[in-house]
Amino acid sequence: MTVLQHKKVTAAQDFKEASAPYAEDHKLRLRTNCYSYALGLTDHGKGFPGRLSYNPQTSPRSLSKQDMTVERIYKLLTEGDGLIPVEKSELNNFADHRLIAAFVQSHDDSHFMTRHRDGTWSHQDGHGGPISDEDDYGFKITNPEGAILRGYDSFVGYFAVPKAGLSYYTDPHKDLVY
Repeated sequence: MTVLQHKKVTAAQDFKEASAPYAEDHKLRLRTNCYSYALGLTDHGKGFPGRLSYNPQTSPRSLSKQDMTVERIYKLLTEGDGLIPVEKSELNNFADHRLIAAFVQSHDDSHFMTRHRDGTWSHQDGHGGPISDEDDYGFKITNPEGAILRGYDSFVGYFAVPKAGLSYYTDPHKDLVY
């Protein structure tokens, strides 16, 4: 049964806390992707920008490659999912909020990171990929805009999860590991 959920999410203290659910359940990363990890919605399944409140029983959840532009992802995150855009100079004003950074590989893919209260960032490498606090060169991520991420050519921006939380559907097929 698919039911609309609502969850308040806050920033993890550090990478150890952010990745703890994945250490406890080794198959969790197979049921999530970078977007659901960044948002802290481990029960959501494979997430797509702008599709949190789309009922997976009645609406497609995935995005087309044409949707993978800075402008479109920005609009989907803000108007579709209700995230709050945050200027880099204002990040410290959102210390307790769950913050994400968004990237785009034009007309192909998008990627997301989450910030911890200690100022570091982490991400999941796509659907089923490992959880890491390092970029593709093995450097700890303290500045997402300076992180090396193969293929992601455009930075979309920083976004905060509202203090009230997010409403979302869980994927009824999320527990099926392929």
